[in-house]
Amino acid sequence: MGNSTQLLIVFKNLIGNAIKYTERYPEIAITCTHPTKTRYIIIAIRDNGIGMPAENLNKIFEPFSGLHGASEYNGSGLELNIVKKLVSNHNGDITVKSTQGEGSTFYVELPLYEAENRP
Repeated sequence: MGNSTQLLIVFKNLIGNAIKYTERYPEIAITCTHPTKTRYIIIAIRDNGIGMPAENLNKIFEPFSGLHGASEYNGSGLELNIVKKLVSNHNGDITVKSTQGEGSTFYVELPLYEAENRP
């Protein structure tokens, strides 16, 4: 359970970035796992895009932190900051692993909605 509008923005931005930041035919894989003994699901969005150097991974969720010039890729530098805030609104977390030139994987961790908590 969550705010469907906010979650739509999260996944629209992550998938949109996976398409935008590729220099060849985009390949995007989306998986969902539920690690045993946790109350979270993890949704992974993997792409074959341009990737990022490790030293930039901590910066990408900061506002106006676009790693590329506006002439290279169109964007405000706010998309991932908004995504992080919306995931946080759902008591979740987002992380990324990336290799420059090979792509990125974003991990969105969200709490499960327990059936016994339903109204």
